Amino acid sequence: MAGKTFRERWEIIRPIAEGGQAYIYQVKDLKTQDDRTYVLKRLKKEKRKERFEREIEAIKSIDSPYVEKIIDFNTIEGDDFYYVMPYCADKTLENILKDLQGDFIRNFRIFEKICEGIKSAHTNKIPIIHRDLKPSNILISENEVPKIIDFGLCFLEDKERITFSQEQVGSRFYIAPECEEGRSDEVGPPTDIYSLGKILYAMISGGKIFPRERQNEDEYNLKNIMPDIRIKYFTQLINECVKEKPKERVQAIDSLLSIIKENIRLLQTNFFLPDYGNEFCRFCGKGKLIKFGTLKGSIFEPASRPGLTEDIVGYQMILWGCSECGVAFLFKDNIYKKFKD
Repeated sequence: MAGKTFRERWEIIRPIAEGGQAYIYQVKDLKTQDDRTYVLKRLKKEKRKERFEREIEAIKSIDSPYVEKIIDFNTIEGDDFYYVMPYCADKTLENILKDLQGDFIRNFRIFEKICEGIKSAHTNKIPIIHRDLKPSNILISENEVPKIIDFGLCFLEDKERITFSQEQVGSRFYIAPECEEGRSDEVGPPTDIYSLGKILYAMISGGKIFPRERQNEDEYNLKNIMPDIRIKYFTQLINECVKEKPKERVQAIDSLLSIIKENIRLLQTNFFLPDYGNEFCRFCGKGKLIKFGTLKGSIFEPASRPGLTEDIVGYQMILWGCSECGVAFLFKDNIYKKFKD
């Protein structure tokens, strides 16, 4: 196949991969004669032409630095159906999962960009649900900019669904239950959010996967795999995404991005969530935090408003201390109410 050309412009250098529906080749552009290389995706079966055209339509309509662009395509009857994208050094998120393990802020930075790419799809003029998000469908550039690819199973909300109601779509370990079970009437933004939760798990764990919603079982629980206080930022977010019922997940990608940005901010300031007596002191590393009680009757003077004293009780300030070294912490109790249970 090497040396074959498509429409007298794209010459095949080598095959890269072959899937159930398409061939993937590395090609060069005979028109520009530059040194860059590209990826050409060629459809295998003409009966999948409508889905292939929908994939092209979806990618072309999204304007995002985190969704790979189509440079050229052909869907003329009687000819090869294909499209061409820039070549990304043959590296996907799948290839770097082991390198990402335990790198907390780096993971969130890459994940944030992936979510921004999905936001561009969900908020597109014609909203697009990817439905097949997984690490192998996310290219990674040298400066770790992710590019989402393979919209072949996407759902355009103003189009009639091509997938039959009982047809399974997506990759087994990453797809949402409604896709696995063919409940296409339930497909929406939470469908991709489910997959994003599983992708985040794979990233922070170095490539581990878990079936369905079993992330909190001992075998798959990140707290057991990575005994680090900071892992809570990931387990809590994953649990908000990976739920069986779509209505119980994070509903919008903007909400997910808000959580990610806040988590990055807190991690950068070394702010760790107390677990009501179960966390080791980060000063001595030996004792555990114990709730000493609520401060009552104390007052303080805000630096921004000198001369004005306020009762600390109104702020629900709770005093925590280390059982070993005695270091004390003050926390606003209302911030942590959702973590008590």
